[in-house]
Amino acid sequence: GGTEFNDLASHRALVAKRDKLYAIAYPD
Repeated sequence: GGTEFNDLASHRALVAKRDKLYAIAYPD
């Protein structure tokens, strides 16, 4: 399932980007 893999990779990239933005906006 190449399509599923690409969707998963895109999702993981978006999650990583969001987590990075959260880390900047809300430093622990």
